[in-house]
Amino acid sequence: MRVVCIKDTVTKYNSRGNPYESRDPFLVIGKVYTGFADGAGVILFENEEGDTWLSYERGIFVTQDEWRERQLNDLGI
Repeated sequence: MRVVCIKDTVTKYNSRGNPYESRDPFLVIGKVYTGFADGAGVILFENEEGDTWLSYERGIFVTQDEWRERQLNDLGI
């Protein structure tokens, strides 16, 4: 599955369980990633070294077609 990143932050939790947003260095807005959907709203990616799997919520990504449509709408086309 090829998807495009639309958000480069993820929700993390501090020691009290309170959520906060943190920038993830793996994520680059506009970059195309190849991943695998696990059926639970999560997309899995193998890191560049090939030794670890990373998982993210689907809402951080859109399909390439949806990305193109968003870009055209932003341009008013």
